[in-house]
Amino acid sequence: QQQQQQQQQQQQLATRNEMMEVLRTLTSGDKRTVHGGVFQAHICALSQTEAVQEIMEALKVAQAFSSVASWSYAYRVSKNALPEQAAAQSTVEGTGDGFDEGCGTKILGVLRRFALHGILLLVCRWQSYGVSPGLELFGTELYGIVTERAKALISSLQQAINTGASQLRAENPPGQHTLSAPAPRNFDFTFLPPLPEPHVPLKYGPNHFLSRTAMNRPANLPHRLSVGDVNLWMANDEILRNLPESELWALRFFRQPDDRVERVLRAVALLRGHEMSSLATTPAARWGQHRDAVKSRTFRTELLLFDARTVSPEVAERALVLTEGLHGSDIQRISVG
Repeated sequence: QQQQQQQQQQQQLATRNEMMEVLRTLTSGDKRTVHGGVFQAHICALSQTEAVQEIMEALKVAQAFSSVASWSYAYRVSKNALPEQAAAQSTVEGTGDGFDEGCGTKILGVLRRFALHGILLLVCRWQSYGVSPGLELFGTELYGIVTERAKALISSLQQAINTGASQLRAENPPGQHTLSAPAPRNFDFTFLPPLPEPHVPLKYGPNHFLSRTAMNRPANLPHRLSVGDVNLWMANDEILRNLPESELWALRFFRQPDDRVERVLRAVALLRGHEMSSLATTPAARWGQHRDAVKSRTFRTELLLFDARTVSPEVAERALVLTEGLHGSDIQRISVG
């Protein structure tokens, strides 16, 4: 009896030592949060199946896993791992589901698919509140989540091992081979066709009857805008405060504008680089062009970013001639009519 007790004590001590060695190799994967819980996979080396239960008990009482709702695991251990016994080698497999029925079998399938031996693979599940079977919370989607966590952990470990091996080979090349920087190389691209000139999109297409008129201006802001003078923008904004949006809306609904209003809008069009079309010979045709400019969504922005330094002296003189004798107070008193 004493001999049996000593054997049992030795076996328990060996199992405990095995458990401590296994826990030293424990590696955890990333957590995945899903509606109703959190999943995390863990993996460690295992050589004795007797240590599995003690390992599970140690993990359950660990502070980091004290709130885990369920543990699922699977292991594969080779009975005879020595090379000379490879012919007689057999594998011992085992699973555990916890509260998640069938998950252990899914984890075992992952171990078989990767042909891993001497491995204990676990997946733990935290629950938002209480403890419920995983199938009640997630249905059969539970199996997909558990399998995905197990595969992701094994794949990340394999990638890390391959990366470390590559770095080791690079740092310790064979004695007769040395790594050298690649020499510069010149490539001939003359056979490629020339790049087309940038095309500015216009308001009308090439087949439109107004494509060759001044009304066919670029769809975006004109090229005469400033590219970044903040002081100029501030000065223009100070002036535009005297032009409220309500007056622009009233201007869009003019039926028969006053001659003074038309002169001001024509001067603005000249400064913006838009010449009056030669086809606009009647007051109604001229007013149609001016009203289209006022209706533009970017009209106020164009005035805000306008740079007077880009205007030629000839154009500025023509604009002054058009506005000669006009006063702002007189223009503001013109009513819609």
